[in-house]
Amino acid sequence: MTLNLKWKDMEYKIAPPLLKALEADFGFANVMPVQNAVVPVFSKNFDVAVEASTGSGKTLAFLVPIFEKLIKDHPNIEKEDIKALIISPTRELAYQTYQVATKIQQSIGKFGVKVIFGKIGEKEDQAGNKANAMESNGQNILITTPGRIAEILKDNLKDLKSIEFLVLGRPVVNLKMKLTDFWIPIFNRN
Repeated sequence: MTLNLKWKDMEYKIAPPLLKALEADFGFANVMPVQNAVVPVFSKNFDVAVEASTGSGKTLAFLVPIFEKLIKDHPNIEKEDIKALIISPTRELAYQTYQVATKIQQSIGKFGVKVIFGKIGEKEDQAGNKANAMESNGQNILITTPGRIAEILKDNLKDLKSIEFLVLGRPVVNLKMKLTDFWIPIFNRN
């Protein structure tokens, strides 16, 4: 279901480079209901919990505010400065999110997007990242899985103090991981 509302006509005004990416490069003229509900709220730094069916537009509902924040508040950001951490429940969903984020990033022409999943070690993971990938090319948006972020935190491979957005896929939230081992270290990074 779509609304008869165009991205450019939303009450919340999208930055021109992002609007171009959505309308011209993606071909998304109309805003989906979940996006219309989430984008303005998430863009104002409020916590948001979203439940919607597959194909409803959830990925853009959180990526649009993240890129919007980068464009407006961090136009000259260093590529090593992570502002968004997206934890997907599976490698497949992490990679799908990465593909959408990369397409937006390429359209805008700035900011770094990185997906990392699989075992940290000398071998490449399934996304083609090597063990030192956290340090190469930088990333302003880091997309990963619960197991991989737990390893990153445990081994202190990356400083996550600059994070402004934390996106957790619902199955990730439901994981029965010990608070002290996983969630508290993420939330206590500041």
